[in-house]
Amino acid sequence: MCLNKVCVWGVAVKQIMLLEPGVWEERDASLGAEEALVRIHRVGVCGSDLNAFKGEHPAYSFPRVLGHESGVEVVETGQNDSGIQPGARCAVESFTVAAGAGHARPG
Repeated sequence: MCLNKVCVWGVAVKQIMLLEPGVWEERDASLGAEEALVRIHRVGVCGSDLNAFKGEHPAYSFPRVLGHESGVEVVETGQNDSGIQPGARCAVESFTVAAGAGHARPG
């Protein structure tokens, strides 16, 4: 049943959350403002995902959803000002960095 859930073709969408190193939990997905539900066409596993799973990535906090190297198609969007609409094909960059942050400084 899909009442009050994010659904695709009548099936509730799930996400896998890494609660702490080595501990997973399946949850119902939610779609907030400035977020999008996407259909993944291609995905890569990055070394940082493996390090997060082992608890060895110094910049990661928990809980978190892993995976950040993928080619996707937008299925549904929350309210947004970006102009992204269902049907758009995108490469996902799930990291944003504040200006002046250590790894974002020029030089």
